[in-house]
Amino acid sequence: MKKIFFILTIFLISCDLPDNSTEYQEGLVVFGRIELFEVEETAIGEIDVVHVSLSSEIDANLNNTNELYINDAEVSITGPFDFIDNQMNTTIDLVSLDTLGQYAVSNDITYKIWPNSNYTINVKYNNYEVTATTITPGYLKILSISDTYMWEECSDP
Repeated sequence: MKKIFFILTIFLISCDLPDNSTEYQEGLVVFGRIELFEVEETAIGEIDVVHVSLSSEIDANLNNTNELYINDAEVSITGPFDFIDNQMNTTIDLVSLDTLGQYAVSNDITYKIWPNSNYTINVKYNNYEVTATTITPGYLKILSISDTYMWEECSDP
């Protein structure tokens, strides 16, 4: 037993574990969301506010984390926004809200979000460019088994 412990100790001391540390690289961080739901057989969709910022090292010396938000990027979303034709792709340019890196669709733009469709966000800022694509889900219908409910059965006596 002492020999095994001795050999194991020498083995662990003589082994040099690999150092996989990597250098930090600043990057562009984008967060966005497309909502799609159905109400009375009608699809209702919305492009939520998109947030754009720079990444930061864990030990970065920042006076304020708000310095990382970007209010002057080019942000656009491409996809089928037409109310009639879900095969016709168009691009909507988002406008900066000039606060905390937030971008939104202008109030004067009308659009439709289609189920089972591809939407691509493009963000450009200085030498950075981020592109991401998502597919909206199909309709999810939740129906009751019967048309009536017995609320009394659900209440506590």
